[in-house]
This record gives sequence, C-alpha cells and structure tokens, in this order.
Amino acid sequence: MRLVLLGPPGSGKGTQAQLLSRRIRLEHSGTGDLIRAAILARTPLGDRARPFVEAGQLVPDDLVNDLIAERVNQPDSPERFVIDGYPRTLPQAKALDRVLESKKLGLTAVLVMIVPDEEIVRRLRGRQRDDDKEETVRNRLAEFHRQTAAIAQHYRAKGIRHEVPGIGAIEDVYNSIVKILQSGAG
Repeated sequence: MRLVLLGPPGSGKGTQAQLLSRRIRLEHSGTGDLIRAAILARTPLGDRARPFVEAGQLVPDDLVNDLIAERVNQPDSPERFVIDGYPRTLPQAKALDRVLESKKLGLTAVLVMIVPDEEIVRRLRGRQRDDDKEETVRNRLAEFHRQTAAIAQHYRAKGIRHEVPGIGAIEDVYNSIVKILQSGAG
C-alpha cells in the first residue's frame, strides 16, 4: 500500500499519516523530515536545501523531487508507505509518478483531506507560531487551493483520488480513511 495524504496546513494530514504508519505499518515520510535529515547529515541535497529553509522559503520542486527520488532509490526504501505534504505541485506529482514507475510501483490512493478554510484558520490561530498568523494562513490556503486543483485532477484521471472529511474527532477521520481503503482503494 502506497498512500499520499494531501490537505491544507492544519487539515490533520500529518496526524492521520502517523496513525496509518503505526496501525497498518506504513513508513511515514514527510518532505519536511527528509529535508531536515538531509540538512543535518550535510548531504549535497541537504546543502542545496539549507538556504531555502533558513530563509523560510519553500524548497524548489526540483530539489524536493531529488530528495524523494533519492529516498525511493535507497536499498532500504519501503514498498509500503504514506507520504504527507508531497506532492504539492503538478510537476512534483509527475516526478513522483516517474520515480515510482521506475521501481515498478504505483500509488494505491491519494487521500485529500477536506476541511473548510474557516476551520483551518481557527485551528491554526491557536498554534501561536509566526507563520500561523491569520493573513499568512489565508495566503497559504489560497496557494494550496491554486496548486492542488491541478494535482487533484491529475490523480482523479488516474482513478486514485479520494476525498476524506477532515472535520470531527481524529478517530472518526481515521475510520473514514480506513473505509476508503477497504472499499477497493487499498
């Protein structure tokens, strides 16, 4: 089983990815984790990513794609995984497809966490981080929606995109995901 969880910041995708990882034994990969590990290990890709991270900018598509490809091509790369936060653009989605196809793998499902923008703003306002100010959150949401429309269409055309209601108790959201996976997506 190979899953991608998509959703705006604060939609719960990281929480759900962790639950899926623990409960159905999927390796959880977040691009943030891969980037931080590469920077910490001082790999060539980490050295390229460091200035973007230190400046608080998004790491460019080609660099994130290289990090994902590097992980997928390692000898210990799992065949069962859940990724959250990637792909975030159509070029990243196509790059992920190519790297998985090179290993004769494909995605089982792309699960899109559906949470109204006002709920995201409410959730993130409580976190007290500099990048969670309301104006910043609304800008991030607008960018997410703009980029995700193309990704959603890409995966819809492949027949693997599924919507998950992201409102309610964590266990209820998890149970919705499990139902989707049991209905033939997984």
